[in-house]
Amino acid sequence: MFSDFLRDLTFISPRYGKGEQEAAKLIESCLKKASLPYEVQSFTAKVPLFKASLTADGQEVSCLGSSLVSGNLDSSTPILSYTQASSKDSVIYYSPTSLGIYHNSNHAKASLAVNKDSVDILKNAKNVKGTVLVTPYSFTSQNFLVGNTLDPKKVIFSHYDSIVGPGANDNAVAVDILMDIVTSKKSLLEDHLFVFVGNEESSYAKPFSWCHGYEVFDLLYSSLLDQCQEIIVLDGLGSAPASFITSDLDEVFMISRLSQLKSKILWLHDSQETYLKYGHTYHDTLDNIDQKYILQAKELLLSRL
Repeated sequence: MFSDFLRDLTFISPRYGKGEQEAAKLIESCLKKASLPYEVQSFTAKVPLFKASLTADGQEVSCLGSSLVSGNLDSSTPILSYTQASSKDSVIYYSPTSLGIYHNSNHAKASLAVNKDSVDILKNAKNVKGTVLVTPYSFTSQNFLVGNTLDPKKVIFSHYDSIVGPGANDNAVAVDILMDIVTSKKSLLEDHLFVFVGNEESSYAKPFSWCHGYEVFDLLYSSLLDQCQEIIVLDGLGSAPASFITSDLDEVFMISRLSQLKSKILWLHDSQETYLKYGHTYHDTLDNIDQKYILQAKELLLSRL
């Protein structure tokens, strides 16, 4: 049985812009209900909202806007796997492993995302026409700090926004694990700091267009990260057995000072193979989450606290 909190969190779909604000209200409500002291770090965030269309020889092709700016695309626009596409150029991209349209809004020039099943249609078409209309949306995002904010031994993070769909694996399960721990293992709050992070998925902020909430946290609380023994990031859990890794940290904790802190950062996640099927797509639902993997990830995290 999934927790009511996890079900409520994934019901907010996507947790992006206004949806993220709704998720923040849910998190704060749960913290208050548990009578937990917490601090809120509020900050201004700005994300792109999309309207997109794409045709191949007049046939409509399903797509998602995937850039920070508006623009048009045509037959000359390269059609590439997202692993080959540069975020600096206009592109129509796809994921060869995803079950749905893999969405990433961080391209600096007009771009669209399509399903892998649409690639041959587009490549064989004589006339490709695409449009993405982007409207920047500004809102107040929030980081919630629960636990020791003076001298924590360890700082544990999870982001609660999702760029598309319910975001069960990315990253509702991780948020659920943290919420369960802070409400049921209150003694851990004496020596540890748990942070629910907003605005991780996409942003107009500099220097990076993702992980903005983490950057904002570090700008104000850099001393906590400097003096703590360990930093643990939970991202991508619930679909397979979890493990700690120390590679590819820029995918989940991209801050300006990453190189200074990376020696004490651990990323807790499950199988990348599983994530690449569902992550950043509308298929990232609770249907692909298994309670036994949530429990396994929770116990693995607790073993380090």
